[in-house]
Amino acid sequence: MKSPTERNWLSRWIDFSSGVGGVIAACCLMLLALIITYEVTVRYFFGSPTAWVQEFSVYLWMAIAFLAAAYALRNDSHFAVTIFVDRLKASNRRRLRIFTHLIGLGYSVTFVIKGIEMVHFSYEMGDTSTGLIQVPLWIPGSLLPIGAVLLALQFFNKLLLELMNKGAQ
Repeated sequence: MKSPTERNWLSRWIDFSSGVGGVIAACCLMLLALIITYEVTVRYFFGSPTAWVQEFSVYLWMAIAFLAAAYALRNDSHFAVTIFVDRLKASNRRRLRIFTHLIGLGYSVTFVIKGIEMVHFSYEMGDTSTGLIQVPLWIPGSLLPIGAVLLALQFFNKLLLELMNKGAQ
């Protein structure tokens, strides 16, 4: 793979965007740990559970999952079973990577389209959560198409890099 300075600006921008998603997901994870610690503390010591922690912890989990996916793909951190792939010739492994990046890109684009439709529907219906705070559900629902855009861009980036590195294994 080419070094970061040799890659084009688009590839570097996509990697940067995925990194931003990863940083935001990490911040959400830290915030999640803090609010759960708060909930446990006030429930245990004061016998006074909160009405908002459970709802917001679900939204934070959504943010973590959707925003970190592209970061994980960028760093090849998704789990993989490679027992059969490792036995392929280098040219076939490359073809398989190209194929899987295309499939991933297709799924991600589908998630973008369907996610936007879901958010639009939720917004038009004025759908809100059933909790005490009644959060408009299009807000946390927006995490799906945002994360899917980041993931689609990263699959496109991986595909582009694979096609540009014809001799790489």
